[in-house]
Amino acid sequence: MVSNIALTVFTPELSVPELSFWFAYQTDSAVKSWLNSASFSQLNYLLKQFPHIYPSLPLIFLDTLDAGAHAQCLRYIFMCWKVTNCKQIPHELQLKIALAGSKGNDAFVVAGTGSGKTLASVLNQLLVESDEVTVMLSPLKRLQLSHVESIQALYSIETVAINEDTTNDNIFWEEKVHDFLNKQPGSARLFLVTPEQCWRNSAGHLTRWGHMIRQHQFKKRVRYLIIDESHSIPTQGIAQYGLPAFRPAYGRLDELRVLLGPHIVSVALTATAPPHMCKVICAKALRPNHTSIITSSNRANTIYATHTVIGSIDNLENYKCFIQQPFDLSLQPRILIFREHMAATVDLAQYLTSCLPPEYHHLGIIKHYHSGMSPTYLKETHYEFARAGGSCRILVATSAESTGIDHRGINIVCVAGLSKTTALLLQEYGRVMRQLGCFGLAVLFSEQWVLDLDPEDFTTWDCEDLDRPCGYLKQNASAKDRAPFSLVVLVQTSMCLRLFFATYLGDASPEACNYSGPFCCDRHPGSGFTLQAFLPGPLLTVSESDVPSAETSEKRKHKSVRPLAQRKALYRTLQEWLENAHCNDRLSAIRPRYYILSDANIKTLANAKVGELQCHSDVTNRIAQTAEWGVKWATSISQVIVDFDSAILASQHSAAKRAHKKAKIGESSYPSAEFIVDSDVDDDIMEAFLQDEKSSRKTQADLRRVLQIKTNFI
Repeated sequence: MVSNIALTVFTPELSVPELSFWFAYQTDSAVKSWLNSASFSQLNYLLKQFPHIYPSLPLIFLDTLDAGAHAQCLRYIFMCWKVTNCKQIPHELQLKIALAGSKGNDAFVVAGTGSGKTLASVLNQLLVESDEVTVMLSPLKRLQLSHVESIQALYSIETVAINEDTTNDNIFWEEKVHDFLNKQPGSARLFLVTPEQCWRNSAGHLTRWGHMIRQHQFKKRVRYLIIDESHSIPTQGIAQYGLPAFRPAYGRLDELRVLLGPHIVSVALTATAPPHMCKVICAKALRPNHTSIITSSNRANTIYATHTVIGSIDNLENYKCFIQQPFDLSLQPRILIFREHMAATVDLAQYLTSCLPPEYHHLGIIKHYHSGMSPTYLKETHYEFARAGGSCRILVATSAESTGIDHRGINIVCVAGLSKTTALLLQEYGRVMRQLGCFGLAVLFSEQWVLDLDPEDFTTWDCEDLDRPCGYLKQNASAKDRAPFSLVVLVQTSMCLRLFFATYLGDASPEACNYSGPFCCDRHPGSGFTLQAFLPGPLLTVSESDVPSAETSEKRKHKSVRPLAQRKALYRTLQEWLENAHCNDRLSAIRPRYYILSDANIKTLANAKVGELQCHSDVTNRIAQTAEWGVKWATSISQVIVDFDSAILASQHSAAKRAHKKAKIGESSYPSAEFIVDSDVDDDIMEAFLQDEKSSRKTQADLRRVLQIKTNFI
């Protein structure tokens, strides 16, 4: 019987069909045990029984290795081939990364998006027979969940995500992680952990995972530490440009290495890290004698372009060019648009949906995606956008969707506004068309002011930092203040964009500027490239008749809006209405408050002049919402605003009557500023104070009535 054949040696007498049968039907653990004990000659003999896999092997690379390294690579190849049901074989880069770890060397890996870094991270774990585990630091909960599903399904490694949402149930931690009472290892062998879980939480308490890695029983089991998306260390873990670190836990990885012990092997992975970031990553995460494995991040099938929008980046009409004109669902390309803020994704998705024919409004063709949505919504939306026949054709997302998620059929990626760094821009661009033999477009939309900036002014910070802003930043710094030097140069330069990215990354490889699409980028005069030719709809243009005259512009600059005190009061009123509407919404569990009415839309409505918004259509049009949205929400909102305005007008009428009466009897409640003398208060401050007092007196009665109206309305 084949099943009784000794696993320690293969003899030439064993026929090829028997050998193939053994490999196919033995358990994974049996094959793993044999592979770990097999010699190079035995492994080589096994390889010869499967000549059909030779074309998939990196034979030239294997021939350069000594016998020990060659044998280890064959173990990786056979084990991966086995657990994936003969579907996947590691390629050269993945084998190099795994080999470094097997020798006990730390590794710094720079490889483009879609290069297979996930498999490289778990190859060594595939061959582990003991209770050793791998810990992978992952920046996003959504990315963790995606990797948990894919790793368990593809490689049969029990994987657990550890983040702030992980249960504190003792049974889970004892069964999956470690049972300290009985000194038994848990069943999971790969842990995907957000770095914050290694330290104290906001309440000052050590997390459950933090306790685990400080116990000798468990931490001696941790063999490999994988830092995924390691560019997060310099971009999020370090205080920069006058701002505190966004995620300080990423800046403490050197402490984590000491905590886990000297036996740990660390691997730092990234797709986009220029030299100034590489220095920080290596200093924080790796030992000085680490191995560097750096490949070109050039995506040869991507066409690069930039475009200056008409007006503001928030002018939603600029994005109608991404809808097929005339609309035909079968011709609509798959497009990913990145916006910086969550509210902006909602507004743009709703606007583009309103541009579709009415019969397509409820089909989920255009959706928004950000971390504030429910896990169920995010999972379903991602699935519908990622799968070949999915209903979602245009996804408007925050930059979180640029990290580690595999989309294979995206035709166009548009980044709206300057990213924080060019490294992040390349991460976002990395989502475009990851299918061999196809090409995609990556385009940056920016505003006119980017062209007006002078790169010579960016001298406040170290000139080696290509992503430096012009000066010191505050928390509420404007987009213009936050503009990174590298992206200002990118928009203004006439240099080939592919060459620009290679220079930024320090990529001097021969393939750094290769391209396989019909065009390289939009910076080659005479190539015949036009951005419009790659868009499904017409780009927004402005004709001479649409350009406002100087006189019109001046009038618009001084266009009257609701007074400040009234704006603040109406803003609060609408916020309270929104809170009440969301509480009464049957879909509140999956529909967040800002989906009903975003903060930006509340501000827009609060700015409208008294009496300007009289009905539901006025509200719907003012904030560019869909007709369906208007039917559901606009009537109620317009009634709140009408009631508020009525109270304001009544208050103003009463105030006018009182002023007229006082004028007749010569009364004056308060002296004006010119009668105040011998004061230490600055004149401008006093004038502003008196103006506020005057405004407050005029609206005091109004606010009382509004509160009463709100109470009745609720």
